Amino acid sequence: MYVVRGTRLFVTAQHHGSLYNEADYLRLLSDTHGFDLEVLTHNRDGILTKAQRRQLTRTGVEGIIGALVVAIGVIGGLLYTYPGELLPVLICTIGIIVIAAGVLIRSLARFNDSSRGTVNSVRGKLRKRVVDKNHDGEGRPNYTYWYDIDGLIFEVTRDGYGVLEESREYIIYYTPHGKHIVNIEPITQPKASALYYRDRIARGKAT
Repeated sequence: MYVVRGTRLFVTAQHHGSLYNEADYLRLLSDTHGFDLEVLTHNRDGILTKAQRRQLTRTGVEGIIGALVVAIGVIGGLLYTYPGELLPVLICTIGIIVIAAGVLIRSLARFNDSSRGTVNSVRGKLRKRVVDKNHDGEGRPNYTYWYDIDGLIFEVTRDGYGVLEESREYIIYYTPHGKHIVNIEPITQPKASALYYRDRIARGKAT
C-alpha cells in the first residue's frame, strides 16, 4: 500500500500495475451524491427500498406545499400592492399557475414512482457540463452541474460533479417517471484525479 505524496490517498498495487481501491471510490460516489450505499443491492435488482420510497413521497409533498405557500404569498402581496387593479394580478397569477403546474407534475411523478417502487438503470460513459444560470453575466455566477448518459440528463452537486469522470463508464439507477437518481456505481477503474478530488473534499478545499 502506498500514500500519494501531499494527500491522504492510499493506493494499492495489484497484478502488474497500480489499482485504485474500487470500494473506496464507490463510497466516495455515494457520499458526494448523498446516496445510501447500503441499498445499492436492492437498486441493482430494480427495487426501491421503503426508505427511498418514503423520501420520494416526502419530497413530492414538500414541493406541492412550497408551491402553494409561494403562490398564496405572491398573489396576496399583489392584491395588497395593487388594490382594484386586476391586470397585473392576473398576469402574475397566470405565471404562478404555470410554475405550480410544473411542480405538481414533478410531484405526481415522484408519487407514482414511490407507489410502484421500481428502479430503472442506464449504463455508459457520461458527459459533464456546467451551466451558469446568470446568463446576462451581471452579478455573481450561479452555476449548476449536470451530466448526461445515453440521452438522459441529470443534475448533480458540485462535489458529485468533481468526482465523476467522462473517460469511464457508470451505471445510473433512477426512477422511471420522475427520472430521479437514487444510486450510482462505476464500471471501470477510477483515475487518480477523482480520488485526489476526494482528498480535497475531505480537507474542505474543493473548488
